[in-house]
Amino acid sequence: MKRMICGLATAALFSLAAPALAQDDKTVTDAEAEAMVDEIDAEAAPASGEASATEEDDGNGPYRQALDKAKKSLTASYDGTPEEIDQIAVYILGNTINTLFHEYGHGLVSELELPIVAKEEDAVDNLANIIMVGKTTDPALDRMLRAVADDYFTNGQFSEDNGDEAAPWDEHSPDKARAYDVICILVGADPEAYKEAADNAGMPPERQDGCAYEYESKLNAWDKLLTPYYLNEGEKNTKKATITYGKATEDTQMVADMLKASGAVEAVTAEITAMVRLPNDITVGVETCGESNAFWSPDDRKLTLCYEIVQSYYDNITQNPPGEAAAKGGDEPVEESEPEETAAPQ
Repeated sequence: MKRMICGLATAALFSLAAPALAQDDKTVTDAEAEAMVDEIDAEAAPASGEASATEEDDGNGPYRQALDKAKKSLTASYDGTPEEIDQIAVYILGNTINTLFHEYGHGLVSELELPIVAKEEDAVDNLANIIMVGKTTDPALDRMLRAVADDYFTNGQFSEDNGDEAAPWDEHSPDKARAYDVICILVGADPEAYKEAADNAGMPPERQDGCAYEYESKLNAWDKLLTPYYLNEGEKNTKKATITYGKATEDTQMVADMLKASGAVEAVTAEITAMVRLPNDITVGVETCGESNAFWSPDDRKLTLCYEIVQSYYDNITQNPPGEAAAKGGDEPVEESEPEETAAPQ
């Protein structure tokens, strides 16, 4: 498996383009979907809510550290129990980290001129999810990946559930397919641990078997794409990734402070820059955009993460019961102060 993400070697990939229930006509209600996510959490995490350490894990990986720092930041500004703060922090960081890996995927496709023969959105979804599930040395990412599925399932983001028809020209696959495929990557990575959860989701045994194949084949595909660009052992990037933090609005200040304190953006950037040889300097801007969004700009070689999308994750977990639309954000742009620059770890 070569050097996929420097420590991701045991991971594998699956295809988000294929709906997870393609061989099953069962209709899953919002309540059933939420119960399924709860089942996943119950199976994969101890009763304390903390991911258990393995022999390969010292319990102190970069994402676990980010989670601890995020909880400390939230504790200072959010009036909630430790359990609530833990849940909120996992949810926000899980979805934000997944978004960052997704956009970095677009960046790699652009900067390395990688050939993608299907939807690019699906391909970089694959990369983001496999990185998160494959980090055996940092089990906090496992909880965070389940939060990604939770965000799709419990917050009414499915167009068909909201009474809207999915646009056939949309570059993204339907939300339900993306959500079930997060479950599929978990099943593909550990069929025994997640079998009951997959059964509860309505996945027939043959579909679960297919997850293992997709998981492995997609990893191999990404591995072949990236092999010419992997850094050799001991080699460091000669190009720089610079992270800038812009000014937040009053409405997004709390999540902005939490995100910066966590160091999650730095951790993801360090992960990417430790994996492949960058041909150019790049920039990561965490800033107010006026919309809930994140995107890669090829011409500027810049990844933009909007405070509004991080705020939307906070809103989803704290305000919206299952089945309600979760899209929030959209603050008016504010005048940006001179951003603070930090050099990403190399």
